[in-house]
Amino acid sequence: SFEQLCINVAHEQLQYFFNRHTFSLELAEYAEEGIDTALVSYKDNEPVLRMVMDKPIGLFALLDEESGFPQATPASLVEKLTANLTDKSGFRAVKLAKDHPSFAIEHFAGLVEYSTATFLEKNRDNLAPNIVDLMQESKLGLVRDVFLGEVLGTGQIRPKLNKPQSAGQPTSKVNRVAPMLSVQFRNSLSVLVERMNKCYPHFVRCIKPNLFQRANDFQDSMVTTQLRYTGVLEVTRIRQEGFAWRPAFREFVQRYKIIAFPVLGLDAVENTPENALKIIEAAKLDRYAVGKTKLFLKFYHQHQMEKRLERFYQDIVRSQSAVRRKAAHKVFAELQRRAKLEASERAALDQKDAEARQRKQEEKRRAEREERDRRMAELARAAERAAEEKRLADARAQEVDALHRNKAAELEAARLAAEEAAEEARRLEERKEAEMATEQADNILKEVQELQQERRAILEAAEIARQAAREHEQAMEQLAKDVEEARKAKTEAEEETARIHRDRAKSYKDRSRKAAEAALAAQQKAEEEARLAEEARLAQEELDAKLRAAEAARMEEESQAQQAKEEEFRAALAKREAEARKLREEAEQQAKRAAEALAAREAAEKLAKQKETERLEEMKRIADERAQEEQELARLDWKRPEFDLIPLLESMLKPGTLEAVNKEVAVEPRSAKGYLLLMKTHNIARTFLPSSSSSALAWKRRFVVLDLTATGTGSILVYDNDKLSNLKETYSLDSVVRVYSPQPRLRPEATRGVARLFVIELTQRSFFVQGLTDESMNVWITAINAVTQASRSIRRNSRASMFFDSGSIASLRLSSRS
Repeated sequence: SFEQLCINVAHEQLQYFFNRHTFSLELAEYAEEGIDTALVSYKDNEPVLRMVMDKPIGLFALLDEESGFPQATPASLVEKLTANLTDKSGFRAVKLAKDHPSFAIEHFAGLVEYSTATFLEKNRDNLAPNIVDLMQESKLGLVRDVFLGEVLGTGQIRPKLNKPQSAGQPTSKVNRVAPMLSVQFRNSLSVLVERMNKCYPHFVRCIKPNLFQRANDFQDSMVTTQLRYTGVLEVTRIRQEGFAWRPAFREFVQRYKIIAFPVLGLDAVENTPENALKIIEAAKLDRYAVGKTKLFLKFYHQHQMEKRLERFYQDIVRSQSAVRRKAAHKVFAELQRRAKLEASERAALDQKDAEARQRKQEEKRRAEREERDRRMAELARAAERAAEEKRLADARAQEVDALHRNKAAELEAARLAAEEAAEEARRLEERKEAEMATEQADNILKEVQELQQERRAILEAAEIARQAAREHEQAMEQLAKDVEEARKAKTEAEEETARIHRDRAKSYKDRSRKAAEAALAAQQKAEEEARLAEEARLAQEELDAKLRAAEAARMEEESQAQQAKEEEFRAALAKREAEARKLREEAEQQAKRAAEALAAREAAEKLAKQKETERLEEMKRIADERAQEEQELARLDWKRPEFDLIPLLESMLKPGTLEAVNKEVAVEPRSAKGYLLLMKTHNIARTFLPSSSSSALAWKRRFVVLDLTATGTGSILVYDNDKLSNLKETYSLDSVVRVYSPQPRLRPEATRGVARLFVIELTQRSFFVQGLTDESMNVWITAINAVTQASRSIRRNSRASMFFDSGSIASLRLSSRS
């Protein structure tokens, strides 16, 4: 019919617009990357549109011409179309018509035959004059304006303004001259195409699974026909003939460089096109192209590359298992060896291990102390640089002030000279010299203004340097406070270490007591022997004295006085030597105490630096975790205007999952929608009991929409069908407790053997949900869990931030997988 011809031509025009937009983008990317555009070919329906829409030899133009003849008939229309359009692309003459004249057009979707029995009448679209007169005299203003108005080229009606009529002038009842329907259709279609060309289009294809609107009734032939008519199959064919996988050089080399390069040299492999080609040659890929920034590969190449990586994955797993086995065996052997040792030997080994750990800790503290010293030196150098910059800025400011004063003096002199020159010019009427002097003064003034601006900039820089110096002084004061806190922390740590040592010493109490008793006995024995030796020495000295006395008695009386003087001298000398020995011992003890005090001070400083380093690292870790937390929450916060659900799900699911389920689940930036099988229950625990009645559980096919509108609160909408006409139920995301897949042994009798089953548990009720496919079930579970967990985490974080500062908030970990 004529109406179907207009509908098909409109579809043809939209398909032409779709082809041009889609394939032009493909060709533009090929041209930008330097790929041969001849690799892309598609079916162009422009000749069919030109055959229908052209003037003066076009189907609609010939129809308008034939409609203007009162004696025209459907047969004459077919004859005219056949005579003028037989050689046109897309037109087919029907040789054997059944009972009516007809012709055929080869549309994009297929061949369609049209009957011209009512073409002329419908195209003229004339009303009887008496009907028009009757409607023009209607008492209803809307009807009267419609039939008195002017019919535009697109079929719209523009009402005429009411003008006062002179007395005796009759009301005009002349019938309107409206353009034919084909002309209105062409004009309206042109306006539509013009509007679409001004926008960036997005195409949504709606496919019916069957003609009866029945659930679970998928007719392959019907769906295939719709996909072919809408051009989806053509787009798929072109994508497969072209290059569906287009990774960048960096992404390709980073992932697959292990295929073509040695394992030990992977870190040195650069992400260059040459290395990408080496990988392709090693993988033996064919039918590929190399662009300027990326590779153009076939859709099956990605599967081939992943297959080659599986061998390396298996090698890695085997290597890890061997290393872990060896480490575990080593630990177990050490434990067995220690179990066979005596208690004393185990204690010695424990002591040795403790000493090794202490040495490692000391090395670590030494490295931290060196790092702290280096940072202190850097801070000192920074302070020196700031002071030097401040000094240079002050010197520069002084220079600018001096230059400013000199320029001001020059300006004043120039101004006086200019005034004198102007006076002289006025006297001698030499205006030219006066103008030159004035111009020179203006230039000097501009230079002074520029110098003033430069001086202000230098003063601002000096102020910034002074501010930096003040901040550095404040930082040094804070650092001194931190050092004092570290000293206190060191004292506490030493007390804790002493307590730990006392606790460890209890285990050696018995052995230590026996060793102490033996040492005490040996010491007493040594002291006794020393005492006896001293008594023998004294006895020997006494005997020697008596002998010397007897000898002296036999000597002359003169020598006795001399011997007495010598004895007194020896006693005084011995006394002085004893005093000197005592002084030396006291000096050695003082030196020893000084060395111990110095060592204690160094240990305190070392511990303080270690505590300071640990505190700074802890603060940095908390700040990093908080930044990571805020970044993760910002990425999952669906209430942000820039939130997009599609990349979020792509990062959480396997690659290609969204493309695989686009028929079951339509994922958009702020929504996800699709059919699901629902089964409601008010008590999830009672439902899972084996004795629960399965007769009350019934599956219902519903169209579910996950709505994440930024201005709303987020909800799950349940409709009867995908037309969104009958809203059955609405659930806020705040009421969602969890979404999970129950274990088969815990399912109720009504769900035993049901595949792709998961549960949406709300605060008041729960749903058993059956997905259409495994991938679509994973998409629904991941999407709902992601947005609900993000909402709860954001609320918890906001409540926590009301009571704790930024340094004490524990980092929030959100799971990226369901």
